[in-house]
Amino acid sequence: MKNIVLFNPKASKYGNPVGAPLGLLSICRNINRDKFNIKIYSSWIDSDYKERIINDCKNALCFGVTSMTGYQITEGLNISKIIKKHYPNLPIIWGGYHPTILPEETVSNVNIDIVVRGQGEVTFNELINFLSENKDYSDIAGITFKKNKNIISNPNRMIADINSFNDMPYDLINMQKYIHVSRIGSKTIEYVTGFGCPFNCGFCVEPKFYGGKWSSLKAERVVNELEHLVKSYNIDSVQLQETNFFVDEERVRKICLGLIERGIKITWGDANGRAPQLVKYNKETWELMKKSGCKNILIGAESAIQDILNLLNKRANIEDTINIADISSKYKISVTFSMMIGIPPDKKLAITPKQELKAILSLSKKIMTKDMSHVILIFTYTPYPGTRLFSKSLEMGYIAPNNLEAWGEVELHKHTTPWIKTKDIHLLNYLTNFVFRYISTSGQQYIRRQKNLFKKFYLSLARLDAHLRWKTNYFGFLWEYWLYSVILKIRSGIMK
Repeated sequence: MKNIVLFNPKASKYGNPVGAPLGLLSICRNINRDKFNIKIYSSWIDSDYKERIINDCKNALCFGVTSMTGYQITEGLNISKIIKKHYPNLPIIWGGYHPTILPEETVSNVNIDIVVRGQGEVTFNELINFLSENKDYSDIAGITFKKNKNIISNPNRMIADINSFNDMPYDLINMQKYIHVSRIGSKTIEYVTGFGCPFNCGFCVEPKFYGGKWSSLKAERVVNELEHLVKSYNIDSVQLQETNFFVDEERVRKICLGLIERGIKITWGDANGRAPQLVKYNKETWELMKKSGCKNILIGAESAIQDILNLLNKRANIEDTINIADISSKYKISVTFSMMIGIPPDKKLAITPKQELKAILSLSKKIMTKDMSHVILIFTYTPYPGTRLFSKSLEMGYIAPNNLEAWGEVELHKHTTPWIKTKDIHLLNYLTNFVFRYISTSGQQYIRRQKNLFKKFYLSLARLDAHLRWKTNYFGFLWEYWLYSVILKIRSGIMK
């Protein structure tokens, strides 16, 4: 029986990420496990992953890597180089967001042989079956590959209904290693009920990846799977890792009713949605959400300036952001509002990143004054290939990486756009990582759940400091940001 060896790199070299490798688990849903032995490794969980992958690849059919734009590329390439050196004839397959957006550039790397583009469940299954039978795979839809020194991209594969796939094979990994403390529970894991999004925001890569399609598991199946996860792993909470959970209000209602009727004791949160949709949800749906265990919703508010929302094709307005904060508060459901500064400058608007940040702080005051359970996240706009604003960024002076290795250097907290000042990036990183994180009551709950007394102590100090900053409105001399940066560098191994 041949091994299928798969690797999930961490998204950033800073900090300790959490989360099960859902993408890799998903592409293994329909694989015949009587025929193949599947091995999945995560760099932040398996400290000896290099040695184990090298050993497993001795009897492997292929080696696969999933990657988004950024540090995952760097880690993925490092191990791919090692495997290619040890086993020159072993097919190395890459998939995920970045390889899908730039497949030719990805596969042109000497350490990569095939790219699986877009939804990989059907394509990857077909590919490994062809490889195991030594059949010509050159006509498989949805792949890009090298042949006789030429790069060939086959036509896209049609998006399949997620309900046609088997359940997520959590048993392929040691789930106990992936259960973690979160702001919504003490034993949290990640879960996905659907993929894609029917909207077309200018900064988002999702339309390119799924073609504007949205597919979701039926409500009954979601309830069945959550019941299984609770019973199998003794979890108390799930974080929903998908682009838009709230597209279909009736499906949300059925999921909530199912959890309530079966008495499934679980909290759920980080459910991504759009304010214009959620403000239209009826009162009964909100009550069901609360009763079924909803603790937190993630809203991409993006900006506090209406002209920018229009430019982003967000199809939302500032009032939606304020209203959803008020509505959710009535049901004691906190909202995490994700915003950004530094979109490519528009001559007609003439809005600077400093003005964007000032508007966000003003809006944040309105939100947090009413309810301290809400959380604000602020990021710098980062140009990603495959998005509508990417070409605009190039016009405004952004210099895009020109090879796969260089794309590995793209990080959310790195200064890559010439129109954003470094001091503005430092301030928003400070606001996100200290002030907004710890003034929120959900941050307080997260601190209380910590079992490590030393960690609980220094997080409590950070919370006191954040409250002082917020009350005094003084954000000068950011010594905490400097200390935070040093700690990140130490933890990431940069400083020896």
